Amino acid sequence: MKTFLLLSFVLLSFFSFSQTHVWNGNGGDNQWFNASNWDAGTVPNASSTVLIENAAVNILSSSATASSIDLASSATLTISNNFTVSGVVNISESSTVIISQGTLSGVTFQNFGLLQFETLDQKHLNNVTINNHYTMAVVTSGVIHLDNTTTINNFETGTISIDSNGGIVEDSGTATLNNEGVIQKMGNSPGAFYMIFDTNNHGSIEVEADQTFLFLVASQNFTNFQDGILTGEGAFDITANFVNHGFINPSDDEITGTLEIVNNFNFPSFATLVIDVNSASEYDVLDVFGSPLIEGNLDVNLLSELNLNDELTVITSSNPLSCNLPTKMTAFFKEGTYFFDVICTSNEVTLKVSDIVFLSVNNFVANNHLLIASPNPSKDVLTFNIPASALQKYLTLSIEVVNIFGQKVAEFPLNEIETVFNVSRFSSGIYFANLVSEKGILATTKLLVE
Repeated sequence: MKTFLLLSFVLLSFFSFSQTHVWNGNGGDNQWFNASNWDAGTVPNASSTVLIENAAVNILSSSATASSIDLASSATLTISNNFTVSGVVNISESSTVIISQGTLSGVTFQNFGLLQFETLDQKHLNNVTINNHYTMAVVTSGVIHLDNTTTINNFETGTISIDSNGGIVEDSGTATLNNEGVIQKMGNSPGAFYMIFDTNNHGSIEVEADQTFLFLVASQNFTNFQDGILTGEGAFDITANFVNHGFINPSDDEITGTLEIVNNFNFPSFATLVIDVNSASEYDVLDVFGSPLIEGNLDVNLLSELNLNDELTVITSSNPLSCNLPTKMTAFFKEGTYFFDVICTSNEVTLKVSDIVFLSVNNFVANNHLLIASPNPSKDVLTFNIPASALQKYLTLSIEVVNIFGQKVAEFPLNEIETVFNVSRFSSGIYFANLVSEKGILATTKLLVE
């Protein structure tokens, strides 16, 4: 009997402290705090597991709590007050969470649908984790405040779309944004949005024309990793500690334009500027406001033919710049190899077509940012770099080097993101390095051996 009573007490204690609340809407409105809207006949509390399907629910009149929440089948949860969740809020691919005001505490969002911030009212994220796998939108939202340990993970399939002025600001503790997908600053009128927290970019950060992304405060870090891309026709205003190991590509998707970078600009030897060229008068330009040292790689993507002596001013600066670039480089269009003189002056970098040679090389594959060789040209050793994601995605990776006749002159496996290769035994001239996986050739980089 004592054992039975003890077991009954344990079961009653469990059910009194852990209860499932399923939304049924029988209260006739969309209010979270109407007990009649829940199958349990009570309002969810801090121990409640909540399920909302095919309904729009508002948290408005008071602070709400839950243990976890599942939103399914086109459910919408609008948060307009303080909200504490000790576990996970799962947002299905057809569901939405709208955050309009209040302090969110402890919650982890697993977002496969839409997580949207809107209205100019105060919003605080306190010890919050956002795992964004689809769409996170900031729409006319003002400032979003981050406190304690708050992390935003934008995965490869995720998009963070910002159509708002204002910003996301670390108020206290440590806030971090890890991007593997796409972050966009967009809008139909000129606008600026500032980010004051550590940002690690392995994906793409895009800023549309007449828009500005500000990465601010010297105590914060903005790192563009080897597989990261900064792109667009607007402006990046950077006063954070900027480390650039990746790509800068004005006006992505083979559309030419000008990208501005204000204040801190970092372009070391292992970074790459990608320039799309439609003609001698229509090509990408990087406009830098500062006094930078330019010593990274220039990758010219020719989309049409050029003529001998055509000049492309691809980098401009408002203040004197310093160059440590190769004096020559090459680019390719169809069967033609274009040789450029790289001309650095006090305020610009210009590429001048010095020679054009027509080659016959089969199976040429565009670089597409998978394979980078530097320094290029080289006369002794160069380093091949590939993204870490490529090592994870493919079972086998190797480099094969061919000459202009398509003859293989070297081949070796790739097991690291960085591999050193000696070209001193090769005759001077043009070669091609193919990145090869079990699925075939993934990318080709042109090599110039001096």
